[in-house]
Amino acid sequence: MERESSSSILTECNQKQVSYAVVQKKSCEIPNFVSRTFRILRFVEGSVDWRIGEELYRFQAGDVVVLNNLIKRNIERVYSTQVIYERFDFSPSLLTQEALRSFYYSQTYRIQADSSESAQQINFLLDLLQQEIHQQEAAFAQLAVQRLLELLTLLFYRLSPHPQPIVQSALPTLSRITQYMQDHFREDIRIQDLACRCGYTPEYLSRIFHQYIGLSPKSYLINLRMEAALNIAMSQDMGLLDAALQSGFHSSSAFYKTFRAYHGMTPGQYLKGLNNPPPA
Repeated sequence: MERESSSSILTECNQKQVSYAVVQKKSCEIPNFVSRTFRILRFVEGSVDWRIGEELYRFQAGDVVVLNNLIKRNIERVYSTQVIYERFDFSPSLLTQEALRSFYYSQTYRIQADSSESAQQINFLLDLLQQEIHQQEAAFAQLAVQRLLELLTLLFYRLSPHPQPIVQSALPTLSRITQYMQDHFREDIRIQDLACRCGYTPEYLSRIFHQYIGLSPKSYLINLRMEAALNIAMSQDMGLLDAALQSGFHSSSAFYKTFRAYHGMTPGQYLKGLNNPPPA
């Protein structure tokens, strides 16, 4: 799951394909690395300005946010002393229907706090989801979690003001391509080779990739490599540049330039920010 910075985890429960946490943030943070999970947030206390992709959102207590973790985001301002939210992370594979999965690739969506019937239904389902994640009967709990996520996704989609068209024929292919990239990101992967694997032209593959994932295939591959390099460096006590060479980058200079272009800082500055978060 994705690493949080400048935050405290008040409550946490993890299962194989889904996790639940209550997160407290007191200050701004540096941009997140992308992660391959989907995420639902429910804000409990405070308000915050949060940049997701190119858009700036203000979230407050009672809001529910649906987002795709492939999109970079950055908290720009925390109002009052802190913000607390519930975080539901789950693997894309829990949504077995490609039509449902595509919703999380199409947009970031906020359900604002109100007393409408739809908001009440969403909060009721989220309460049930939180309870099931904490259940010990793993097989039954996973089935229940899967069904609740399907119901939530259908409700989110129907409430969306601008639902994206669902092109089911392209999504299974896109799922296979992203899985291939996740398994082989250390290797040389070209858009032409990916297109040949699925029978598309490079132009068409790039178009549907950007439509549902919000990134080009090249950017998606670079993000996989950067995420892997950071995880290796922090879990194996290895220098970040050495970890980058194990993650598909051909040289330390290529990694350094790419990292700075994507995050606006050097790898050393990024790690320093993780280890020494700014004061509240």
